[in-house]
Amino acid sequence: MAIVKYTIAELKKHKPKVDWAVVRQIKKSGKGLKDETEDFDISAAKIVHRGVGRPPKDITRDTVTLRLPTTLIFQLKATGKGWNTRASTYLEQGILAGNL
Repeated sequence: MAIVKYTIAELKKHKPKVDWAVVRQIKKSGKGLKDETEDFDISAAKIVHRGVGRPPKDITRDTVTLRLPTTLIFQLKATGKGWNTRASTYLEQGILAGNL
């Protein structure tokens, strides 16, 4: 839902046009808006299931707190954006190679 703010001048200028004759006719007939929607064919409706947020990734990661020397952090950050991913790759390669 969007919140829209208008000044009084804008509201006076852009009044919604209501066909009051139609409103009176609906009141006299005794039908409400709910009665008008009963003719809706639900079989033609397309059901879409959407989750909240972004879709889950195939590879997930856990958050870990790791205390490293300041000089090492500076060297990693000096390599630019994505230093966290590169640090993770270095650790993974070291473990797979049997060096750690």
